[in-house]
Amino acid sequence: MVLWTKRRIGLGVLVAFVVALIVLLQIPPNAYYSPKPVQIAVDESVKGSLQTYPAYDYTAYLQFKSNGSFSVNNPIRVKVKITYANISLLSAGYCCISLDNAVDSPPKFATNGASLADRIQLTAYSNGTYSGEGSVLFQEAGNSSTGLLPLADPNNPTPIESMPHGASVLTISGSADTLSIDLNRNAIRWGVMIGVLFGIILFQPVLEAILLPENSPQPLAQTQTPPIASQPQTQSQQPTKLTRKQRKELGKQIAAEMRNQESREREQQERESEESGS
Repeated sequence: MVLWTKRRIGLGVLVAFVVALIVLLQIPPNAYYSPKPVQIAVDESVKGSLQTYPAYDYTAYLQFKSNGSFSVNNPIRVKVKITYANISLLSAGYCCISLDNAVDSPPKFATNGASLADRIQLTAYSNGTYSGEGSVLFQEAGNSSTGLLPLADPNNPTPIESMPHGASVLTISGSADTLSIDLNRNAIRWGVMIGVLFGIILFQPVLEAILLPENSPQPLAQTQTPPIASQPQTQSQQPTKLTRKQRKELGKQIAAEMRNQESREREQQERESEESGS
């Protein structure tokens, strides 16, 4: 019984193709291509006040890290540490640090559908310092600075435009840099996927050569006349070994036959001569 046929092998290759496609699509795009990380660190001092909240004066150390570039719509990881604050309990009036033109990554939205500004939550420590960490996306190119977000309704926060900010700490480039990174990532991703999937298809002939039974070669049509099978000789055709006496008798019979033949020929000649003479 033949376990493998061309149809079964083709079906197996199709299943492998579909499974490989599903697996490849589940792999995150960053796994195919991750540009060289870029990182900067800055110190800033900020003074400001907002409505009924206490005025603040703080010094912060900020660290920005991204893949490829600091550009529009390219996620940026932010770490912040406030090493000095002039109010005894900063977290009593302010919860977070925010950057100009940035939103959380992934973005968050208010109950009215508006995008919420990025909110890097601050954690207070007993030594009077504060720290926080988060991922942000910048929506516009240009310079960005930080400011404190007051404690408020998280779904309807104070507009970031109305909050005081310090000097610029980061310059964001346009979306062209992000697009270039995405194009390189997608080109490598689809190149790998196409190579793997076509490799599965091209492997089918190899499987057929290995798994399918080898067909025995068919003989070519013979152009020459096949030899006639030798027939068994009859008794008269088979050579007989004669005895000496039989050979002698056979010789006498042949000699008598020859004499009779000569006699008949002479008689025929004589008759012909007589007929011609008359």
